[in-house]
Amino acid sequence: MKPRSKYTGLVCYGALALCMAIADLALKAFMRSYLAENSQQTLIPGVLDLTLVFNKGAAFGMGQGMQWLFAVFAAGMVIAGFVYIYKQKTGIATSLVLGLIAGGALGNLYDRVVFGAVTDYLKTTFITFPVFNFADICVVCGTIIFIIGMFAGTGSRDNSDPESSLEQTVRDNEEVRI
Repeated sequence: MKPRSKYTGLVCYGALALCMAIADLALKAFMRSYLAENSQQTLIPGVLDLTLVFNKGAAFGMGQGMQWLFAVFAAGMVIAGFVYIYKQKTGIATSLVLGLIAGGALGNLYDRVVFGAVTDYLKTTFITFPVFNFADICVVCGTIIFIIGMFAGTGSRDNSDPESSLEQTVRDNEEVRI
């Protein structure tokens, strides 16, 4: 098997982050043109509605009016992901998971800088939950997968190996399929 370039992880990280940010921004632009603020359209009856709101805070509306702080934090997350991948020489799986998180962070960062608030539009109707967006989904799912990958390395694996647990888990699953 041909060894990967030391930049493969960075390319995967950047490409997925860019794709997720573009998808998020496109969805937000569509929702801003399709929905009136605070209007509600049923998407999946009893499950999900479309509701346009502008969130000037962080998760769940906390920290209202502190956009600059959240913008700096989001930019820091993106840079930290880049540095982590570069320094740790992570594999593709970890790079993609971190790219998912970075893409969501970039999407919301753009909204904070350009609009002064994050465009949210997805509202669950089966439970009471704050309105959210695609970028939020990327950040939450990426974080959950990253944490699971960190703890998946327990057992017989040598955790001192520089390769991340997530890559080893992916490789173990590929070996089972062969």
